[in-house]
Amino acid sequence: MHFSYLGARNPRSYIKTDKDYQVTDDIYIRLQDDTGVKYSWHFFPGFKTDFGSVPRIARLVIPNRSDSNDILNMAYLVHDGAYSSGLVHRDIADQMLHDILLDAGIAPWKARLVKWAVHNFAEGHYGPENDKDDNDLFVELKVYSE
Repeated sequence: MHFSYLGARNPRSYIKTDKDYQVTDDIYIRLQDDTGVKYSWHFFPGFKTDFGSVPRIARLVIPNRSDSNDILNMAYLVHDGAYSSGLVHRDIADQMLHDILLDAGIAPWKARLVKWAVHNFAEGHYGPENDKDDNDLFVELKVYSE
């Protein structure tokens, strides 16, 4: 399955906190899969993210956040929302991340590397039971077809 980024409303509605970022106004992100099904992510004020959990040394090659590329940031936000809430299966969340990174202009090999890393090293962060910030209370997903 392949996902396409359709756009976001309020993609810069977050502030830097001591250790991460926090959504300050509702952020809406829309995706569509290759069957035509649409996914509407809603992040409420209070949702916390570090965007990409990319080790410092790897940030020379793979950015963990961008001041100029909102799509990159939204890729990481969708993934964090999917993992913290468990609203989609891990494999789907990882594929969404990969495909939105491609839409953000990230080289295919870098997107594959990010997908491989989260799939192999982030399992312990998947699901509300593993979310210390209770982010599952601040994210909603609507899935529909036209």
